[in-house]
Amino acid sequence: MSLFNRRSNRQQDERWMGPDPTCDPDHGYGEESWRRAPGDYVRPKRRVMLQRGSVRHNLSGTNFYCRALDHLRWGSEVAVELVPEPQNPFDSTAVCVELDGTRLGYLGRGFAEFWHPIVRGFNAAGSYVRTSAVIIREDYCDNSIDVFLPDWSEWDSVARQSGLMTAFDSLWAQLSPAAQSDLINGYGRQPRWRTVREISEHRHLLPAIPPERFDEDQLPFTVLHYVRQRAIEEYERREGWTTDQSAQYRDHDVRLSGPRIEVCLDDDLTLDQTAIAVAVPKSDCMKLLGEYQALMTR
Repeated sequence: MSLFNRRSNRQQDERWMGPDPTCDPDHGYGEESWRRAPGDYVRPKRRVMLQRGSVRHNLSGTNFYCRALDHLRWGSEVAVELVPEPQNPFDSTAVCVELDGTRLGYLGRGFAEFWHPIVRGFNAAGSYVRTSAVIIREDYCDNSIDVFLPDWSEWDSVARQSGLMTAFDSLWAQLSPAAQSDLINGYGRQPRWRTVREISEHRHLLPAIPPERFDEDQLPFTVLHYVRQRAIEEYERREGWTTDQSAQYRDHDVRLSGPRIEVCLDDDLTLDQTAIAVAVPKSDCMKLLGEYQALMTR
């Protein structure tokens, strides 16, 4: 899929809602709808419960699953399961949200791309993933549901627990010095085709990311995120920062939020969606991004 088409699809329907059959993986439109095969997801034995985070995210497609929510009281809190759907023909990073095996809706595409590899990482390690949710009232449906997810300051910790960082380290070690230099010096932006090919050749080392994500015109979000972390660490090393200086700067809003805002906007999230994902006021997003980009180009 070309970058233009990928972005157009996301801009057309970021929330998987509407009459277009590509908007929701299972909208009940007869033969055009899609359902997971019984063997696509087998729940692992152990459970991981995400800490209730500050990000409150309204699920996509809940208007197609109203009946599953009818018996739940408004305002009641439930623990829902996050189920990755790499076989989903509409988005290979889809994350379905279920309650006791019943589908309630989906994470929006931007959020799904952040969380899909993490959930699959936990699944591969023998754990299924739950998070907190609350039942709400919506105009188009008697009941809807919001899920609570960790914000960006907690995302790295959860990703590390899922094994994503270890997997990326394995991939990084297989890249040639030229490819590593290309990624660090370019901060992950527009890598050379040889670099992209090298990453694609070692994509089996990151099995939590669907293979087709490596064939697109930009790096998968998780790879780009860790590449940029490496670039920042290299920048700090070149500047001769002490451990204390690095630790102090890592707590600064520019250091923490700047690259994450950039990733969100590069991935075509709106400013409102970016502010929610990064957990900073909307009015501060562009200011933090500008300060961060100025710092990295000094």
